[in-house]
Amino acid sequence: MAGGVHIPVPDLEFDPGLVTGDALCFEALTDLAARPEKRVGMWMDPGTRQSLLDGAAVGAVTQTAALIILSCLSVEAKNRLAMWTDASARSVLIAACDSTELIDHESGMCPAFFALQAISNLAWQGNRKVMWEDSTLRQALRAAANAPVIEVRRQALRALANLAEEKSIMKAM
Repeated sequence: MAGGVHIPVPDLEFDPGLVTGDALCFEALTDLAARPEKRVGMWMDPGTRQSLLDGAAVGAVTQTAALIILSCLSVEAKNRLAMWTDASARSVLIAACDSTELIDHESGMCPAFFALQAISNLAWQGNRKVMWEDSTLRQALRAAANAPVIEVRRQALRALANLAEEKSIMKAM
């Protein structure tokens, strides 16, 4: 607000037709994913979901952008079970836990950080037990907890702590 004048920002409608897999589209999707009211629709749209999963694949130019979006979508409680039970999403997130090539040396950010952030968000009460039973996830979290990038280690420990809130899991640890 400059000089007391409010400039309204239009409420953009989510348009699945925008998704082309192009890096510019991922920038627009990042803006949409930051809006809580758009998160469920984005995850539920098959084209958007597939574009995000393709974009988040290890080695993809758009990996970090897609993982940031997936992390945003994982905050939404209505998406958590659907995201974890989607085999492709689960596979992409777990595989990205090894992507520790820094994208920002000052902050220590890398693709693995955002993948682990999404996993940590998904570790809510209804998912914890089934997540802990996934040996691939447990292995990825253990490896990430020993990663050379401190922010990755912290995020892996957050995910483990969220999982450990389930009493039966705590006993198994």
